[in-house]
Amino acid sequence: LSGMTTNILQKKFSGMGLTTGNIEGTAWVLNKPILELPQSFNKKSTILIAPAVDAGWIPTFSQVSGVVVDTGGDLSHGSIILRELGIPAITNATGVFKYIKTGDKVSLIAGQGVLLKK
Repeated sequence: LSGMTTNILQKKFSGMGLTTGNIEGTAWVLNKPILELPQSFNKKSTILIAPAVDAGWIPTFSQVSGVVVDTGGDLSHGSIILRELGIPAITNATGVFKYIKTGDKVSLIAGQGVLLKK
């Protein structure tokens, strides 16, 4: 049980930084691409949290200011696209998709490969 509690309370997720940039905002957790932000969200403060990404996510990337991917590598197609677009992003942030929920306040420090839950 104590191990489970630690994961639920996890506030720092480390991965591989794909780009640089720091974003403070609200998590938008999706398991598939969606073209429009939820009504109360705005692009400047929305950070996409996804289990994995590929080229099909490009329209969703245009709706957000940062991206955190649970599973992936720096040479995956999705990672290459994120670098090309210059969006602050990290990949391979294991557990982030499971423990971050839409609406959570988060800080993305892409250059360090870190997402912090507030």
